[in-house]
Amino acid sequence: MGRGQRVCWIVLLTLVSVQCVRGNVGSEGLEKIGSLERAEVDGQAELSNLEYGADFDYYVFSQQWPGTFCRTKSSCCNKVVKPVKFTVHGLWPENEDNTWPSCCSGPGFDESKVAELYDYLVEYWPTLSCNSPKQCKGRKSGPYGFWQHEWEKHGTCSYPIIPDEATYFSVGLNLHLRYDISKILSDAGFIPSQKRYKTSEMKAAVSDAIGAKPAFSCKGQLINEIWVCLTKDLKIRDCGMPAKSCGTYTQIPPFVTKLESYEEDLVDML
Repeated sequence: MGRGQRVCWIVLLTLVSVQCVRGNVGSEGLEKIGSLERAEVDGQAELSNLEYGADFDYYVFSQQWPGTFCRTKSSCCNKVVKPVKFTVHGLWPENEDNTWPSCCSGPGFDESKVAELYDYLVEYWPTLSCNSPKQCKGRKSGPYGFWQHEWEKHGTCSYPIIPDEATYFSVGLNLHLRYDISKILSDAGFIPSQKRYKTSEMKAAVSDAIGAKPAFSCKGQLINEIWVCLTKDLKIRDCGMPAKSCGTYTQIPPFVTKLESYEEDLVDML
């Protein structure tokens, strides 16, 4: 069986594809499904250690630009294949008052639950850091550590709307393909380079493509993340402004590690 046949969500960019991936999500479950590191966001607060599942207002679906992450963090793992597109950071329950639930009780991360999705998570939802992220329950290393962090910190708080770990990651992968930020920007003429673009024009391009206002996050003038916001039944809605927003101009820097960026600066100085 070919790659596309095995994982039909690559072709079917709807939540019905979750049923194809998992094979055991009934119609009732489908109707329900229907960084900037969070702890670093100024002016926002997380509500931790809640019961399994939590009341929240909407979802933030965050896609991060590896070119910025690896230029600004010495912990960037340069042993992985260099990603050239936006990759998934996470799918996060969020509240209108800028708080969010996190580390809800419930089952910890079980890597066997995402075994069928492993290759696709590595490609579309990879870990960019060589350091192990802070965990709610225990600690894992390698790519599983990042996925464990996202499930235990954010996914557990989605229950019962998103009922389990496999569905959480399946939904995230589908959203990444449905809202393909890399393609949206490229089609509008915004490509990775040293060129500075008007942030308002980039936002307009994304807004026109997805039918709602996105939120941009930058580190300096470098695009860091683009957020797409969704209702609890995963319908598109406007985002609010993240605490670390962008200025008038924004760059989409080509992917290099922080060490390579430092070497480039030395060459420029000679």
